[in-house]
Amino acid sequence: MNSILLQVFGFLILSVALIIGTLQTHHTCTFPSSPYPPLPQTVYEEYTETQPPTKTSFAIIADLQRTYYWECIIGREVNLDASSTLLNSIARGSSALAFLVINGDAIFDGNSYLDWSYFDSIMTPIHSVSLPVLVTLGNHEYWPGLPFLNGLDKTKEKFQVLQNLKRTWYSKTFSGIGLIFLDGNYVMMSDRKLKEQVTW
Repeated sequence: MNSILLQVFGFLILSVALIIGTLQTHHTCTFPSSPYPPLPQTVYEEYTETQPPTKTSFAIIADLQRTYYWECIIGREVNLDASSTLLNSIARGSSALAFLVINGDAIFDGNSYLDWSYFDSIMTPIHSVSLPVLVTLGNHEYWPGLPFLNGLDKTKEKFQVLQNLKRTWYSKTFSGIGLIFLDGNYVMMSDRKLKEQVTW
């Protein structure tokens, strides 16, 4: 709900500024003239331990979502270059890594094919080296409680580790270490779901 209010607030600020003619440039964004190249068949495989591990390191990254135009207007940072730099660096060092963890907010709107195309575009270095990906769900993936923004199905299509889950949290074992991936959307989760996750 806070995100929706922020969007409305952003649009109101822009409208008022345009009306009174005092709009000034505080932050600039460059957007592509055409949609990001669609990669609808791209599915990010999970890490599966089938034998004693030869790699004991993994990388973690979060908040890869692109900055929307109204966010630029209100001065939000644009992290496209930083995200691309980090992902390229992870891909270059992938020979020493067992997998990559995306710790939530991989995209801005999990229900948007354009956003997923953008995600596939910046993830090309990771996909090209076949580095397995594990993911934690953030509010941008599926916006619990807001059906029109619910991108859970599209998110599950993208990440193999989520495809057979009945919950939005899970665990994996790596080199004898238990890894727990929790759904961090507790503010927007129902009491029943929150209690179920805590009990789990």
